[in-house]
Amino acid sequence: MLVEQLVTCSVGLLAGVVLWSMGVKILRPALGLAGLFIGAVLGWLAWTQVGEAAPMWTLMLGVGIVVACVSMLVYRLVLASLLATFLSIFFMVAAWSSLATVDAGGPPPPPLVDLGALVVGSASVDGAVLDHAPADNNDALLPAASLHVQSAQRVLKERAGILQQSWSELKPGTRLIVLGCLLAGLLLGLIIATFALRASAILATSILGSLLILGSLARLVTLSGAPAHALQDTWVLLPLVCWAALAGVGIAAQAVFIPRKQAADEKPT
Repeated sequence: MLVEQLVTCSVGLLAGVVLWSMGVKILRPALGLAGLFIGAVLGWLAWTQVGEAAPMWTLMLGVGIVVACVSMLVYRLVLASLLATFLSIFFMVAAWSSLATVDAGGPPPPPLVDLGALVVGSASVDGAVLDHAPADNNDALLPAASLHVQSAQRVLKERAGILQQSWSELKPGTRLIVLGCLLAGLLLGLIIATFALRASAILATSILGSLLILGSLARLVTLSGAPAHALQDTWVLLPLVCWAALAGVGIAAQAVFIPRKQAADEKPT
């Protein structure tokens, strides 16, 4: 499990650096590759349910190709969805965190670790190995796949419960502000993606690349045994400030060093 996490974090860090530095140039093929990967995962999940009724690689390859083709065909729609999602998450967490720091007796700090786990599907927070549930009939047929899926589902449900409990402790006015910021991020992302395709690609890739870089580095620090959450405990806004600063540098770098003629290649055919 430790080796798998190290490999995953290293790949995530590399992907983040590439997206952060030159995402606008490779976004369209990157969406195709992401669609292929997501489709392969969906095909694998389907295989865990059907078992020997269909070959695993057939399902993974077939679903992956379909999802990749759809991602390439609806490039503008996928880009708008990505940008709107990233901005809404950033605005929501920023509002939640700011209100927590302004009013000492007010809303509790947002569980950023649990929110991040829900967003990226992290299997663990502090390097703990997922526990395995007792095997049933399905597990006897597909022990490794079924147990891993069930373990991930239990961890995600647990973190979703923590996030929901923290949300229930917020005051009604605070909830309204946080929801308003979330909707504002969604609207802003859709507007930018509608009228400025190149700017949308730069924003989306810089934000996603920065998130992957910071998340992978934090995860590697955690796996090394260092107290990764100590800095966040001193200032709850630190992750957001680092995210915004790194994304800003990426946006400036791509806007300056990536030629604008690349924008013609980004327009949907």
